[in-house]
Amino acid sequence: MKTIIQSLIAFVSMFAMPMAMAMAESATLKAGDCVQIELKAPAEDAALFEGNYTISESGMVKVAKLNHAISAAGLSTSELSRKIESAYRAANIYKDPKIIVSVPEPTDIAARVVNVGA
Repeated sequence: MKTIIQSLIAFVSMFAMPMAMAMAESATLKAGDCVQIELKAPAEDAALFEGNYTISESGMVKVAKLNHAISAAGLSTSELSRKIESAYRAANIYKDPKIIVSVPEPTDIAARVVNVGA
């Protein structure tokens, strides 16, 4: 019985992670969403992009070195990546940028009540 349960857990795990990643990739971004934007190339400017960005109420996101915000609402993370890359090329800022946009995992920051005493 234990072997069957372990096999079943392994089987489900093989499909659950790729499905969760695909869902995150295809999720449509909206105003108020937090996204993580990473610049992979050129590496010397990667530090400018570290951190999370919030999509504004108007559906825009402002990234380093661009004079204008990028429309993000309604796009998937991969679509937003390509759109930011195109904006950098069009502005002649980077010749061949590599941008990765992801949705950070939510963290549990709920308050915890701990009673100490007798």
